[in-house]
Amino acid sequence: YEILRCLVGSEMCIRDRILIMYYNFRDPYYAPSRGYRGLPKSHYRAYKDQLREDFKKRCGYTFCSDGWFGGPSCFHIDHLKSKKYYKDLIHTYENLVYCCASVNIAKSDDHSCEYLDPCDIDFNKDFARNCFGRIIIRSDAPHQKIAQHMYERMKLYLTKYALIWWLDRLTILVNEARQLKKQYPDNIDLKNALDEVIEAYYDMTEFLRVS
Repeated sequence: YEILRCLVGSEMCIRDRILIMYYNFRDPYYAPSRGYRGLPKSHYRAYKDQLREDFKKRCGYTFCSDGWFGGPSCFHIDHLKSKKYYKDLIHTYENLVYCCASVNIAKSDDHSCEYLDPCDIDFNKDFARNCFGRIIIRSDAPHQKIAQHMYERMKLYLTKYALIWWLDRLTILVNEARQLKKQYPDNIDLKNALDEVIEAYYDMTEFLRVS
């Protein structure tokens, strides 16, 4: 509950400045990698299924699973280099990024900088998560100016991305706790802990739904 309170509380900006604990922006195991080696397709949308697999069913820019947004039909395909200004790259697979609709709409046709490619750049070196799950820019980011531009332009600071990060972690915790409960059905402390985690999970889910 402390996590949820701070995510929506007015003191969050102050806390962001003083927190020194942070986590990786994304799990290295789920780092995207473009693997399509087939024949070129006539339209970039025809690559969506392959992009979804290459990006591990997650947004390349926020690391959010598409399951929290309604599945692949609600995800977009972004063009690293704007299709408005780089028409020769519209259907080029290496120029495509599987992403949530929010960041794609926010990015739009912006071409004021060279956006970081989530497949070529280790985003963990430029971005991180504070202890509340919010995306932040690392102070030692090697692409500081570009990271700052992406952060502001695509609104990577939004609370929903922190909530989804925590919900992913809580999902794992709930599943592990359920397994332990089966092994130790009479353990009251374990039952109470599981009840608290599940309640927090549903509170966050509800806040995400209305945010």
